[in-house]
Amino acid sequence: MINGIIAGIATAISNEFGDDYTIYTEEIEQGFKEPCFFIQSITAAERQFLNRRYKFNQSFVVQYFPKSKKTPNEEMYKIASRAIGALEYIEQLGTEESTILRGVDRSYRIIDGVLNLFVDYNFFAYLEIPEEAFMEILNGNYQIKE
Repeated sequence: MINGIIAGIATAISNEFGDDYTIYTEEIEQGFKEPCFFIQSITAAERQFLNRRYKFNQSFVVQYFPKSKKTPNEEMYKIASRAIGALEYIEQLGTEESTILRGVDRSYRIIDGVLNLFVDYNFFAYLEIPEEAFMEILNGNYQIKE
């Protein structure tokens, strides 16, 4: 589920910015190519509602590492306005049917020379219950005591 959302975020970023920007979904210790994006899940929570219905709250950060060394803030503000719009609606990939998710609580901050875009994807889903979880039928003989 989270991997599908990360893939959807990567696709939305790629569609908005093209192939000039590298998109990473796994941490790279050294040697990453700038300009680039790094997508990471911050928190994931689920809450059960009635029966098999669950609400999922997924929070993500998309970090942007600028190429410009002279005017990095100017570059990051331009990228932020475009990226915030691109993250509003994404398609969750890896599912059997196409699922469109809406990003809420979208915001950004520049921290230590890196643009951090924050977005939450909240949705309801029905989870399958395995057949073994149901109770078996008990057959018995009952008599009334006189």
